[in-house]
Amino acid sequence: MTVYPTALVTLVVLLLFNLIAFEFLFYSSLILFILNCYRFIIPRSEIVGLAMNAMLGVSLGSVILSLFYAPDSVRLPWTVFVFITVSVFVFLKGLRVFNVCRQCPRYGSFPKCGK
Repeated sequence: MTVYPTALVTLVVLLLFNLIAFEFLFYSSLILFILNCYRFIIPRSEIVGLAMNAMLGVSLGSVILSLFYAPDSVRLPWTVFVFITVSVFVFLKGLRVFNVCRQCPRYGSFPKCGK
């Protein structure tokens, strides 16, 4: 649950320090998101998961702000790209979680087993 608080802190810090140039927000969010995609490849520990979630939060905060400060000529394509990327990422993360769930002995009571 570190993603959304980190995104909120990132938004506040970026606005506080006036780091709102689209190019900065674009590249930082893109680079951090690409680095975060390694979460699907590397083995996960609690520390790695926490670091990946924090990195994803910073990326999310940057990308949200970049949608507001994008130049008019790229705002629509950038917004479409962001929504498609987020959708695919959430889908892949959901598949990974579901694959873990299928190996659980309480899988028969899914989705109630997670409560």
